[in-house]
Amino acid sequence: MSNSTTTGRLSRDDWVVAALKALGECGPAAVAVEPIALSLGATKGSFYWHFQNRQQLLEASLDEWERTTTQAVIDEVGQIVDPHERLRALFARVIRDDKEMRREGTILASLSDPIVSIVVRRVTDARLGFLRRAYVDCGHSTAVASTRARIAYATYVGHIHLAASNPEGLPRTTRGVGRYVDELAATIGS
Repeated sequence: MSNSTTTGRLSRDDWVVAALKALGECGPAAVAVEPIALSLGATKGSFYWHFQNRQQLLEASLDEWERTTTQAVIDEVGQIVDPHERLRALFARVIRDDKEMRREGTILASLSDPIVSIVVRRVTDARLGFLRRAYVDCGHSTAVASTRARIAYATYVGHIHLAASNPEGLPRTTRGVGRYVDELAATIGS
C-alpha cells in the first residue's frame, strides 16, 4: 500500500488502512465515513474523492484484510517445499500476531453483515484449500486431507477465541511459542 505522508494528501490506501483498523476494532458498523475522516484529520470530501459510498470502503478494507492475511501468507508459506515444514511454518505464522488475531475475531464475529460474509467465505475457502493441498502433499487422501484441513482451521478459530477470552493462557516467549507450535504440529500436523 502506498503512503501519502510526503504529499499531505490522503490516498485511497490511507482510507482503506483506517477503515480496516476500525473494522478490526469494532466491526463493520465502525466503517463509517465521518468517524474515519475525523481519525485521519480529513474531510468527507477527501473520502468521496476515492470512494462513491461507505460500501466501497468496507469492501476495499475487507479486500485488504484478505490480501494481507490470506493471500500474502499463502504466497509466503507456500514457498516452503517440504509440506510438513510448510504446515509448521503456517501454524507458527498465524499464532504469533495478537493484534491480527483480535482483528480476525472481530471480522469472523461479523458474519451477519452480508459484505463481510461474502469475503469471509472466500477467505475461508482459500485457507481450507491451502491446508487441504498441504495435507495431500503430506501423503493423505483428498478425503482425509479435507477433514484435517477443517480440523486445523477450526483449531485456528478456537485459538482466536482463546486469545480474546483467556490471553494469559497463551505462550508469550519465543521458547513458549516454539513449544506451542511443536505441540500444535504434533497434534494436527501431517
